[in-house]
Amino acid sequence: MIARYRPTIKPPFSLHDRTVQEIADAGTSVCLFFEEGSLTIEDVDPDFVAVLLLRPEKERGAFEGKRMSLKHFLERYHEYSFELVDELYGDHTLTYSGYLTLPDDDNLIEMSLEVYYSGELVYDTES
Repeated sequence: MIARYRPTIKPPFSLHDRTVQEIADAGTSVCLFFEEGSLTIEDVDPDFVAVLLLRPEKERGAFEGKRMSLKHFLERYHEYSFELVDELYGDHTLTYSGYLTLPDDDNLIEMSLEVYYSGELVYDTES
C-alpha cells in the first residue's frame, strides 16, 4: 500500500521577516508582539516551551548553545529583538527560528522558540 499525504497546515499570515519586539508569558498562553500586531498561542504547556540559543564559534562547524525555559529567557533578557526567518508547524507544536539581537552585542545569535500548545493561534492585526 502507498499512502500520500500533503500537510495542510497553513497559517493565515506569514511571520517570515517579522521582528518580535516582545514575548509575554501568561502561563497558559504565550504572546508575541510585532510592530504590525500580535500573535497569541493559547493553551500552552509551560513545561514544553523552550528557547534555544546558538552562538557560532570561530571555526566552522563548532558552536556553543543554551536551551532554557521561556521563563528563564524572559528573566535574563529584557531588551532584545527576534527576527523570524523560519516557521514550522506540526502536531500541536510550533517552532519559530531566526536571529536574536541584543543591545550590547553586535553579533547575531541564532534563536529558536519551541512551543507545545493545544489551543488556537490568535492573530491580532488591529492592535
